Amino acid sequence: MIETDDLHFRHGTEPVLDGVNFEAQTGEVTVIFGRNGAGKSTLLRHFNGLFEPDSGTVFVGGEPVEYDDASLADLRMRVGLVFQNPDDQIVAPTVEQDVEFGPRNAGIDEPDRIERVLSEFDLEGQTDRLCNTLSGGEKKRVSLAGVLAMEPEYVLLDEPTAGLDGDGCRTIVRFVESLTDAGITPVIATHDVGFGLTVADTVTVLEDGVIDYQGETLSQTLAERYGLRNYVFETWASPAE
Repeated sequence: MIETDDLHFRHGTEPVLDGVNFEAQTGEVTVIFGRNGAGKSTLLRHFNGLFEPDSGTVFVGGEPVEYDDASLADLRMRVGLVFQNPDDQIVAPTVEQDVEFGPRNAGIDEPDRIERVLSEFDLEGQTDRLCNTLSGGEKKRVSLAGVLAMEPEYVLLDEPTAGLDGDGCRTIVRFVESLTDAGITPVIATHDVGFGLTVADTVTVLEDGVIDYQGETLSQTLAERYGLRNYVFETWASPAE
């Protein structure tokens, strides 16, 4: 479980999170909705220790997050974060080097693990391609593969469908389903209601740094109230074969 207790955080003098009490149950897909600037990305970054709160506590697996280097290194092996923009995440020249970067940096030398993840994302034939030559969708797959190569307990996804076409969105839906099948708990921040409701077990709405709604679903009236887009109920799961 990931949870927060009275979480407060400021950027400079501007409050971004204002007393957030949040809970993501292990084994469920938790979706955090909110318009741009609501604080969704900031909240996600607290879950793997990229941000430290001004006050309040983050708990992962029932234990409070500690901010010394050793504790953060352990936390980030357990809690993977996929950034909205894959260019913010890709750090190595080639596809294979980037996917294996996290495990190698953690002292894990398991070539079979890397081969398996590359295959899962249809990247096995592109291992030597330069990352700066990839399309946006290909870069997204590399960033997803790099996080999964760490075999985390939780995966945080920040606006995972941003900039993707229908096929790309369906790929993300299948990825979320594969996480839960593997016993990995996804927590997703998005303002795309159609995608979010397709995958969510639990819905949270963050509005101006405060949790304003929690439930199992979201009505069209509430979506419009919060300024959320793409309220579409057509299934984005695998298209008919």
